[in-house]
Amino acid sequence: MPPNSLDIFGSWAAARRLCTLPRFESPEAEAEFWKDRDTRFYFFRRWMLLAGILSFLAFLVVDILIVEDNLAEILIVRFAATAIALALWVLFGRDQTPAMREVLLAAMGLVTIVANLVMITIVDAPAADLLPFAISMIMAFGFGLVAPRFRTALWFAIISYTLYWITVPFSNSSFAAVATNAHFLSISVFAALVGTFVREKLEREQWFAKRRLALLNEQAVEMSLAKDRLLASVSHELRTPVNAIAGFSEVMQNEIFGPIEPQRYRGYVDDIHFSATLLKTGIDDLLEVSRIGMQKIAWEDAVTPLSRIVRGSVTICESDALEEGVTIALDSDVPDVMVRTDPHRLTQTLVNIIVNAIKFSERGGIVHVTTRFAEDGGVVIEIVDTGCGIASEDLSRIREPFGQVHADQYSSHKGGLGLGLSIANGFIEMMEGRLDIHSVPGTGTTVSIMIPPHRVENVQAPPHARVALRAVERAS
Repeated sequence: MPPNSLDIFGSWAAARRLCTLPRFESPEAEAEFWKDRDTRFYFFRRWMLLAGILSFLAFLVVDILIVEDNLAEILIVRFAATAIALALWVLFGRDQTPAMREVLLAAMGLVTIVANLVMITIVDAPAADLLPFAISMIMAFGFGLVAPRFRTALWFAIISYTLYWITVPFSNSSFAAVATNAHFLSISVFAALVGTFVREKLEREQWFAKRRLALLNEQAVEMSLAKDRLLASVSHELRTPVNAIAGFSEVMQNEIFGPIEPQRYRGYVDDIHFSATLLKTGIDDLLEVSRIGMQKIAWEDAVTPLSRIVRGSVTICESDALEEGVTIALDSDVPDVMVRTDPHRLTQTLVNIIVNAIKFSERGGIVHVTTRFAEDGGVVIEIVDTGCGIASEDLSRIREPFGQVHADQYSSHKGGLGLGLSIANGFIEMMEGRLDIHSVPGTGTTVSIMIPPHRVENVQAPPHARVALRAVERAS
């Protein structure tokens, strides 16, 4: 086939797509679309219709000014059409189906059009020359503001246009008025149909896109849950043999059943125990991530001194700090604060963050752990390190599971799965708190844990913090 033929066929296909409304995959989907559209437009359409009916009635002022003869008949027609349109409007406001509302919408428009055509046949010039122009205004108002379906608009336009030409021989309009009005009426019909078609086409495409996004979101959620279930299942299956390896290697390390011979095997046992312990830690982290994802974390609130939780977390991390040559400095401005939380989970959160701070600090660095009051009466725990820092574009990713973003010279020999901050962030969210991270590459990182005021039980706080806390308590 010649290339120009392909261009012609491609242009024809593009034109067909442009001039065709997207099709629904099923009658149920089409019914859902029209129901959703009717619900969204109902209030606006109802009051726009009332405004249109009252505007039609208000034209009686023009009738009084320009109609010389047969004014009574003209007013009777206008009042009768208004009454019928108002009755249809009342039915429109009842509990109707979207299809029935379209029928009522078209009926109200036809009532006003027919009324104008009847009045054209009754009056003489100059009213007979002026009244036909109201037909174009009625169609522009109905198509532009009341937003009918394209199918409704098409039939309405055909019927109205046909009725106008049927009425022309019976009217007293001049030829110039008939020609001019026909010109404006044709332009109005064409513009209204094109506008209605384009609006409905865009509405359908947006609705299809919304449905596709909703479906993709459901699939993503299901895939995420499947991933969490897989992680939980695999972690449970691995945990039993790893526990056995760690337990038996510890028995061999302690030489409970006799010395290890030859002595060279002792180094192997130490490596086995260390590797099993490391693997067990990774499996436990995977289990925590999967439980957080499936919202199956066991959480037990207890009123506990915050200082005990913070000191206990620092104590757990001291061996890591000593091994890395890093100093942990602990400072607290809230020694008597009691917080209502799960102490085990908060300790786990602090340990994960402090271990990260130690891990990515240079030898000789300092990790500062401080607690202070927030302005709203809550408590802030800050962990500040002097390590490699995190680039600003990576800050949003480090909260995600497996979100390791450091350069190779830091991450290649540090180990870990990149789950610590993800687990910590999940626990803080369960506590209705907030975890903020501020970092400058090459300078260090500050991780702030905000404990909300309603979880602070008793406070020996500065005056501004006590005032803020009382305000929060009164509001709750």
